[in-house]
Amino acid sequence: MIDIRSYLVRAWREWILDNQLTPYIVVDCQFSGVLLPESFHKQDNITLDINPSALKKFELTQDYICFEARFNQQFFHIHIHIPILAVHGIYAQENNHGMWFDIEKNAKAKHIKTQKKEKEFILSD
Repeated sequence: MIDIRSYLVRAWREWILDNQLTPYIVVDCQFSGVLLPESFHKQDNITLDINPSALKKFELTQDYICFEARFNQQFFHIHIHIPILAVHGIYAQENNHGMWFDIEKNAKAKHIKTQKKEKEFILSD
């Protein structure tokens, strides 16, 4: 079954933008497959502005969010890639309206991916 999270993130982002607010997502930086500049990690999570004015090449699929982001008013030519299950929540900066997702489900997914990586590593030896 397709995870509903991507649909909810898309819907909340659209609603936030339609109300002229600023959408932010909270991402688990330790989740397998997250590609972010490490210097911007904070306590295992990072909060990212996903307003169109702060991004280039935004893509939201059923499996991931990817874009080029602006940090310190400059665009990095770094491909930001976030598995959808690494998103803890989405909210409007101005009023904190949004949605938080089941972190326990994230932990299970992270654990399963870590186990698979370890098995792949052992098999490749």
